[in-house]
Amino acid sequence: MEQHWQKTVVRMLGPNARQQICNRLSQGDSAQRLFIFGCIVLILAASTQPQIMLHQDRISSFSSSPASLVNSLAVAEQLASNGLFYDASGGLICFHCSVRLQSGSSDPLQQHLHQRPRCYLQKLLRLAAGSDDKILLADVAADHDRRVP
Repeated sequence: MEQHWQKTVVRMLGPNARQQICNRLSQGDSAQRLFIFGCIVLILAASTQPQIMLHQDRISSFSSSPASLVNSLAVAEQLASNGLFYDASGGLICFHCSVRLQSGSSDPLQQHLHQRPRCYLQKLLRLAAGSDDKILLADVAADHDRRVP
């Protein structure tokens, strides 16, 4: 039976993210599990663009984007699953941290990581995808060490 937090993740990030997060929760250590749930809470409570938090709303935002930016539903799905939506002024924006990305970037996800390395949405997605980035894993450990006993 799907738990409430899993339904929330599907509505917020899509079914693929839910599966990745569930996999990481079952394989990760206690620090990673705590970090994942902490990220989910922070994303829900502290997103700068809560009006576009739902995955489907972000996918819909791409209906007005130029074909040069999003030439297929698969591309819109990937961008939306990574928290990005299309803004009428022509840019991609993260619903959590509000970073504005150049719409002509060949790799908007890498650009997001470069511009806002502390975005908890990106940290969550990278950890769930199985990243072994030493900086990310150090952040997980540091957050775990800072928790209230």
